[in-house]
Amino acid sequence: MKHLKLLFITPIIFSTLLWGENIIQMPIKKPVQSRDTTFDIYGVGAKVDADHASHEGVGVMLDSEKLKIKLEATGDFFKSGLILKLNPFDDYWYFKGGANYLNKKMYAPDNATAKVTQYSGALSAGYMLKNDFYMELGASYTTLDGEIFSPTYKITGEDTKFAYLEAAKRWSISFGTIDAIANAGKVDYEFKPDETSCGAELDLYPADNAKIGVDYQYERSNIIRGYSAQYAFLFVQRSDNLSLHTYQVNMGIKIAFSDIFDTSTWRAPSKIKPHLSELHRFEELVFGTNMSILSSRGIE
Repeated sequence: MKHLKLLFITPIIFSTLLWGENIIQMPIKKPVQSRDTTFDIYGVGAKVDADHASHEGVGVMLDSEKLKIKLEATGDFFKSGLILKLNPFDDYWYFKGGANYLNKKMYAPDNATAKVTQYSGALSAGYMLKNDFYMELGASYTTLDGEIFSPTYKITGEDTKFAYLEAAKRWSISFGTIDAIANAGKVDYEFKPDETSCGAELDLYPADNAKIGVDYQYERSNIIRGYSAQYAFLFVQRSDNLSLHTYQVNMGIKIAFSDIFDTSTWRAPSKIKPHLSELHRFEELVFGTNMSILSSRGIE
C-alpha cells in the first residue's frame, strides 16, 4: 500500500510535535488531573463499502491532553488528523483546533473505483463550570473534492458544516468514575435539507488504568454506534455506521512515556482518565465523522 510509506515519517512528525507541545504549555490558575501521554500503535480493520470486503492496515497516534495526532492507512484509505488544545487564560476556559486529510477509495455501482479526497478544519471553545462539569461549543467545515469514477458515475464536490453544543459531567462512585456526555447540534449539507444531530457517551473507569465506553451519535442518514475498552497498555475500539452498514475496528497497544527517545521511560499507562475537556464530541468529530466521506448525494 503506497500510503503506508507515509507512516515511516511518524518519528520525525512526533519529535516536532513533542517539542511544540513543550512550547505551548502555559501556566494555569490551579492544577488539573494529569494523565499519561501515550504513543499508540494498532491494527486497523475497516469495511468502507457494504458490498465489498474489509481491508486491514495500521495506525499510529500521539495522544496527550494538549496535542493529538493520528495517522491510519489500509488498502482503502489514508487518514490523518490533528487536535491542538490551548488554555491561554486559565484552567476554566480552553480552546481547541483540529484539521483532517482523507484520501479514500470508493466504489461505484458498476464496480469502477476512484480515490476521493476530503479535508476539514474544526474549532471549539469550552468553559469548566466546575472540576467535574463543563460546556463546549464547536463547529467544523469539511470540503469534499468531486471525482469521476467512469462515464456513468461520479461524486460531486460539496461543503458540509457542523455545529454543536455539548455538556459533560463526571461522578466519583464506589467502584470507579463515570463520565456522562450529551451533545446536540446541526449539520448543514449543500445538496439536501439540514439535519439535527444528537448523541451521548458513557465512560466507566473502574480503575486508574481501565476503561469501558459506549457512544451513540444520531443523524437521520448517518447513525454511528461505538464501543471502546482499555486495560493498561491494551486497547480496542469499534465504530459501526448503522446507516451505511460499514465499520472500523482498532486494536493495539498504548505506550506511556516521559521521554519518547529514552526507552527506559516507556511503560504501561497507569493514569488513563482524561481531563473532561477531551476525548468527546470534538475528538469524535475530528477523528471520526470528518475522517469519513461526507456526501449528501453519494455516487450518482
